Amino acid sequence: MRLTGWEEHRRVVVLRRPLQGEMLITEEDETGQQLLGFIEADRKGCKQLTDYELRCW
Repeated sequence: MRLTGWEEHRRVVVLRRPLQGEMLITEEDETGQQLLGFIEADRKGCKQLTDYELRCW
């Protein structure tokens, strides 16, 4: 992978897994204050859930 501003190509590892359990979501209000919220995914009751967690190293 070579991102903008990088002079060299780099190798990365990407882990992708379905979201499960408790999750934190963030957004900002009109004044720029960060708002935090928690959601909980029920994998048994919500089989349509297709959101994934991505981690890169």
